[in-house]
Amino acid sequence: DIVWYFRSFWGWEDFNYYLRFVSILCMFFGVTTYMFSQSKGYESLLGTVSGVSEALLSLPQCIRNFQRKSTKGVTIVLVAFWVFGDAFKMYYFYSENGPLQLFLCSTF
Repeated sequence: DIVWYFRSFWGWEDFNYYLRFVSILCMFFGVTTYMFSQSKGYESLLGTVSGVSEALLSLPQCIRNFQRKSTKGVTIVLVAFWVFGDAFKMYYFYSENGPLQLFLCSTF
């Protein structure tokens, strides 16, 4: 069942399983990046995927806050670093003429 999979994906039974998964994921992307290092399309795809995934990092927290109807547990320091970090990334992508998709991801 796909719903069960997504709900339990991060519920690792053992830390070693987590380390194994992260190691395999890093090796996969390392080998793939090496193989396609000269491809502008792959570079753009990798940048887009990383930008979108980084932009969506706060989504689980936002959903939890919405469900709880509260922001209890979320510190102002976390929010401030998040906002300032995204503002600096947005400035960097704009000033360096970065790809449009990364600029757009940094505005989210």
